[in-house]
Amino acid sequence: MADEKVALITGGSRGIGRSAALHLAQRGVGIILTFNTHKEDADAVLAEIKEKGGKAVALQLDMTKIVSLEVFTMYIAREFASRKIRANIIAPGALDTQFGGGRTDQIRKMIADHTLQGRIGNADDIGVLIAGLLSDDSRWINGQRIEATGGVGI
Repeated sequence: MADEKVALITGGSRGIGRSAALHLAQRGVGIILTFNTHKEDADAVLAEIKEKGGKAVALQLDMTKIVSLEVFTMYIAREFASRKIRANIIAPGALDTQFGGGRTDQIRKMIADHTLQGRIGNADDIGVLIAGLLSDDSRWINGQRIEATGGVGI
């Protein structure tokens, strides 16, 4: 079907990527997720999506070999725009995820004190943002680096 949407999610086995994959699949978007070393986690995400009737595949890919994800995103946006394929990159602020070994309560409070939201963000805060970017309401957003920090430093 020409109108079927598919999302490529880098790092889709855990944290933000997992959340985005699940939110997008729930909205009927097909998922291609990449993982580097966490195959079991990727398989669990695939199983959860498929269990709910969604379509998903996982590819092992070391994204650290791509020099700049931002440059890669801009390249994809430019090259595939004529096919109505959009590419954006999210720059999340400090989040309460496993990335970097997690956060202590003291660090969580320090971060929360510097956000307009008064709390530290989580993977679902970014996952729903990514899902929203794939809606037709966001059709004009392409080739962008989107800051999602909860208002840090304002």
